[in-house]
Amino acid sequence: MKTKLFSIMLSLLFSIFTQQAWAVADIGEVFLIQGKVQAISSSGDVRDLASKSPIYEGDTIKTIGAGAIVFDLLDGTRWEVMDASEMKISNYHFANASNDGATYDLIQGNIRYISGEHGETKAKVVINTPDGNSIEPQGTEITFSMVFKITVVQVISGSAKVSTQGSSTAISTPIIITTLQYLVTVEGGEPQGFTNPNEAMQAFNQAVNNQITSGESIHNSDVDMIVKQTEQTIPVEGTDIEIKASTTEINIDLTITTEPKDKPASPSS
Repeated sequence: MKTKLFSIMLSLLFSIFTQQAWAVADIGEVFLIQGKVQAISSSGDVRDLASKSPIYEGDTIKTIGAGAIVFDLLDGTRWEVMDASEMKISNYHFANASNDGATYDLIQGNIRYISGEHGETKAKVVINTPDGNSIEPQGTEITFSMVFKITVVQVISGSAKVSTQGSSTAISTPIIITTLQYLVTVEGGEPQGFTNPNEAMQAFNQAVNNQITSGESIHNSDVDMIVKQTEQTIPVEGTDIEIKASTTEINIDLTITTEPKDKPASPSS
């Protein structure tokens, strides 16, 4: 009986020590919060945040409705995420070591970044924008406004480098970074987005071929093209600056009629 009890106690202690060893360390905490804000972990767990709530590597911070949040990370970096905004802390490391740095992915909305010791030590920090570009801040305060796949970047202080389409540019004034997007949509399906026109055309051709069953060929096709141009005014968060942007949208509707490849011969008269 004693041997069995010892075995159970040993198992329980081992379980406790194991859980403590695998505990995930937080990388920051909530400083200010209003309304509803959620953190979604890399495994998909959803937490409702409150003042002093811990922030973890891999968290996606999402404000709901009019919710807003300010949170600080271990190196002193501060993020202000406004209403209807979303961002992800993809990776983060701070230990005064050579591999210090962070990668953040902005998803939508209005967001402000204020660098901490990462900026002072020139650690590798990358902020990816939803249009596929990236910003490398250097001791910087930056605001991001993301509207309709357009990202407006304003450097409040310090400097930054923007990498877009394979080239890098130093910035210190408000700029727009945007990438031309091609959307291919099959009726009843979700649109596929491409930045490369050749890839978009391949997807378009594949979508057409998928509509043709084995043993069929295209008999007739009709193409309708609609060009629509819109203009919009985008305010830069925290300033009186407004940037006017125009968008050209081209819709191509293709209707195809198929027929069997081996058509039966017409009866002779």
